[in-house]
Amino acid sequence: MVNKEDMRLYVERSCLVIALSMPLVLAFVLVAAEGCEGGSSSDSGVPAFTPLGDVRYPTAPPPAESYVKAGEPVRLTWTEGHERNPVWSPDGRRIAFECQVVRRSAPIGEVMNRPITPSTYITSNICVMNANGTGIERFDAVGCCDAGPSWSPDGRRIALSTSRGSNAGDIYRDDIYLMNRNGSGIRRITSAEYSNGTPAWSPDGSKIAFHSWSGGQSDIYVMNADGSNPTRVTSTLDNKYKPSWSPDGTQIAFASGRTYDRRAIFVVNLDGSGERMVHTSSGAQSPAWSPDGERVAFASDVWEDGVQNREIFVVNVDGTGLTRLTNRPGWDSDPAWSPDGRRIVFTSNVLGNSEIYVMEVGR
Repeated sequence: MVNKEDMRLYVERSCLVIALSMPLVLAFVLVAAEGCEGGSSSDSGVPAFTPLGDVRYPTAPPPAESYVKAGEPVRLTWTEGHERNPVWSPDGRRIAFECQVVRRSAPIGEVMNRPITPSTYITSNICVMNANGTGIERFDAVGCCDAGPSWSPDGRRIALSTSRGSNAGDIYRDDIYLMNRNGSGIRRITSAEYSNGTPAWSPDGSKIAFHSWSGGQSDIYVMNADGSNPTRVTSTLDNKYKPSWSPDGTQIAFASGRTYDRRAIFVVNLDGSGERMVHTSSGAQSPAWSPDGERVAFASDVWEDGVQNREIFVVNVDGTGLTRLTNRPGWDSDPAWSPDGRRIVFTSNVLGNSEIYVMEVGR
């Protein structure tokens, strides 16, 4: 039997032979030397990860030569969790998003002379990163389910929905909270018997639109930015979600399921008048009004060869000029315009994990 010391000497000598016998093959020597020293490397162009508490974030941005290529999505996040609902800061330099965090509990004690297996669970936090995917910061939740960030027009605060502090631990009863852009100063601004979610700041920062189940169905409401004077905007017999303000602050786009087998994107005035449908299709959702006020981006299901997919589309506010922006395997959703209207950031699981991507849209 070969003992461990003999094996160690054998491995060391083998590494030395490799390094000395192939000096001209530089790449091979580097890889072999790294393996002999116990180092690690990433594959498929994915950067190495460095643990940060119970989360894993990349130590470097994805290796993209150009941050945005026309019509070609570029991946921004490389984590082991799932990222959703990205939104730009008003200056276009930062992106806030919903980040799912994989947590692992430490094993404690034994059962039947066997160690307890560590448990794995997922919580949802708000993360902020630079617009090129670097510098990710995660803001810990008091509860488990922070979602749907929306940046204030002055860039100083972020609105979000979360179940922290909800009655009787009901994780489905969300409320709207505000926090400073660095994660401090969090405070609740709604406290209703039913769930409130998907907050969206008005362009002047004085109001916040959101959906609420207060009336027995999900409708669009508008309140002052401090949470006072919530006013119901929609009241038809269907569920409405994800409000998005027009740039002039006079209208709100939202997703609705009133067409039963199909979903639709609608626009309505703040007083509830002038409601009209912009587009209807299977699974139409997550509308985002363009900064120039002329278009609405949204996600919609696409069926090809019997396979369901979800892609990003853009349509003129009058319902004309429907354009498909993404066309690839996996689901693309949650579009959000950059402040200059040149780019859209969105969520995609094209590689299996839900991550944040960005692409140039043009005209």
